[in-house]
Amino acid sequence: MKIYLQPAPMRLFTTRVKRNGRPGSRRTEQGLAVITVMTVLAIVLICLAGNIRMLYSLERELKLVQQQQIRRLQIATSAVKLSYTNNLPAQTNSPSK
Repeated sequence: MKIYLQPAPMRLFTTRVKRNGRPGSRRTEQGLAVITVMTVLAIVLICLAGNIRMLYSLERELKLVQQQQIRRLQIATSAVKLSYTNNLPAQTNSPSK
């Protein structure tokens, strides 16, 4: 007994053709997409690390400037207090007329 099978259509057995005419595979294209995404992610992470470092440096610099201003203002206020106390009239025990 013989069973007759119809031949399968040829389009099921053809390989995928790239735009340039050579056969290609999805696996190669997916690998290229993964490499591209990883490269973009690496660039974003490098930029993020640089920004975090810059913010840390700016914070330290702001603290130094704030400390310098506090010292400068303390010196200025102590000088004003000193000149104010020096200009007060001297107190004596004798009654003034």
